[in-house]
Amino acid sequence: MLLKNLDLTTALRPSYLPDEVLLFVQDNVGLYEGKFKLPNHQMGQVYLTSHRICYVDQKKPRINSVALDLKDVDRYDFYAGFLKSSAKVTIVAKPLKHSGLHGRALSSAASPSRGSSTSPARLDTGYRSPAEPSKATTATWVCTICSFSNPVPANFDPSAANAHTPLPACLTCGIKPTLSHVLKAAISHASNRSWYAQVWTDWPRLKSPATERIY
Repeated sequence: MLLKNLDLTTALRPSYLPDEVLLFVQDNVGLYEGKFKLPNHQMGQVYLTSHRICYVDQKKPRINSVALDLKDVDRYDFYAGFLKSSAKVTIVAKPLKHSGLHGRALSSAASPSRGSSTSPARLDTGYRSPAEPSKATTATWVCTICSFSNPVPANFDPSAANAHTPLPACLTCGIKPTLSHVLKAAISHASNRSWYAQVWTDWPRLKSPATERIY
């Protein structure tokens, strides 16, 4: 996650940018990475603004407060809570750009708006080849009880799965899915990956000299 240090005012509130607007505040928030708690980020306030998601820690606000730019967010999922489980908002960050020695470091990751990369171009024709499709994300199955998106285990093999194959319980409500439910999710994910791979492989044969001259 592309978390950055957050500057605070003397009143221990986020120091806003010139054109930043506060939209919402939520108390008693803890941060997770996946299903694991982030140490020193388990009791604080979250400020949603027009530009960022800001976490202000209650115990050590000057040290543990962090922020995430909205421009670095790819999508989000909301879970309203079930029985004794708390409401959750899952933030999925955009893929990091591999630029330089520290391309994977959180503090030095380039934002998509300024560090977006393009495919090599042919200078004499102006032709640009399509960007290679990014690696597909992990397959997920949606719990039929609480609607939470759970990852399909990396070692799950649809072709070898049977009634005795152990299935993981939902990370939120603890209810196990049916085998057919996980199979559908895994097969659908594999089909999407195969389609993208085929399109990329066939691209050199699909383009023609006429295409090369289109600017």
